[in-house]
Amino acid sequence: MFTAAVAPPFGLDRIRGGMSAAEAMAAVPDLLIEANTPTTSVLAMKGMPTGTRAKVYREDDRIAQVVILLDTCGELDRTLETAWGPSHPGKTQDGRLSIWSSRQTGWVAAVRGRRDQSDCSLTFTSVAYFGTPATPPGVLVRIRAGMSATEVERTVPSSRLNWLKSDWLLSESDWALTDTSLVIRPPDGRVLDTILSVPSDVEEALRLAWGEGQIVKVLGSGKRFWIDEAATRRARIPVESFDRESHVDVTFDSYTPVDRWLGDGRAIAAIPTGVLGMPLGDASAKYRGRGDLSYGSISILAQPTKWSRESTTEVLVSADRPSQPDSNAAKLPVTSVSWRIEYESQAERDHIIEVCAKKWGAAAQAARGEWQFAQADGNVLLVRDVLGYFDMELLPPTASELRPHL
Repeated sequence: MFTAAVAPPFGLDRIRGGMSAAEAMAAVPDLLIEANTPTTSVLAMKGMPTGTRAKVYREDDRIAQVVILLDTCGELDRTLETAWGPSHPGKTQDGRLSIWSSRQTGWVAAVRGRRDQSDCSLTFTSVAYFGTPATPPGVLVRIRAGMSATEVERTVPSSRLNWLKSDWLLSESDWALTDTSLVIRPPDGRVLDTILSVPSDVEEALRLAWGEGQIVKVLGSGKRFWIDEAATRRARIPVESFDRESHVDVTFDSYTPVDRWLGDGRAIAAIPTGVLGMPLGDASAKYRGRGDLSYGSISILAQPTKWSRESTTEVLVSADRPSQPDSNAAKLPVTSVSWRIEYESQAERDHIIEVCAKKWGAAAQAARGEWQFAQADGNVLLVRDVLGYFDMELLPPTASELRPHL
């Protein structure tokens, strides 16, 4: 039943990842359409042995997975190890996975279920399904940052968005990966990012398709990034095991290159102009501030830069902080605007300083790893290098010397 190549059995090895449903049915005539939506199809194989079923999942006219369903696992792991060699373990919500993969055939296979369980599945995930690095697979590529719920439902025709706390959960019928879930995070009612939660075998298919990416560590905690610079789009997953339980979250979002984030002119493109000196309450109302005004500070969400660990850059807007909560703090003028920009290499670190120098002229370097740039309006930009990122702080003209790090 199983050949030496990691590929689906029962003649389903004639299916190649990336085929359309019509191409798969032409390659395997015993496939019949079991279910169909505008974006997904389920094909079922007729004439299967007793106690065995086979399903082929298509999404956005691309084959994503082939799943063999068995009444019991029995000696399946041992049979596959005889055919394909030793497996390696993975995790799923129900326990361990046994995984095999082949770059040559373009399939990642995984056995879900134990020998003593009544239900068992052998899942083949197509490497080709994931396509271009950092590009969401299947129908997810249609979902763009800034979309409203109505626009998402219109873009993915069969979708139904369900509320999960403050997030949107896309209906499971809208994509073709088993044992996965998708959350769309919409602060302020519009798409910020999409998070595809996948088991170990699907992650392996993704990494075979995209390569190993780039690991960036800040303060010992790492993320693995894939970047599409032409589309200013990225995907990332956690590296450390404590961030990875039964599934790994693959986060897709867009970013703003640091040159555009800082901008060409004298002002900082991503930071609201005129916020210094503005009453804190007015700044909060105008720029959708988050946080308790009585503590003298709020945060504003800006676009992430290329290596940001999160899907936003948090901009902290502060007045002179009261020693305890003060109901009048909203009337205090803003005296500081601060944020963080991560970098990946020494070359990128140096480039960010060069961008600042191009905008505002040579810096007064107060100490090693600290720079002070004077702006045309008299404001002062402080830049502090912390391993892996810059802390940046914008201060009014009264700030004549570097102040302690907030």
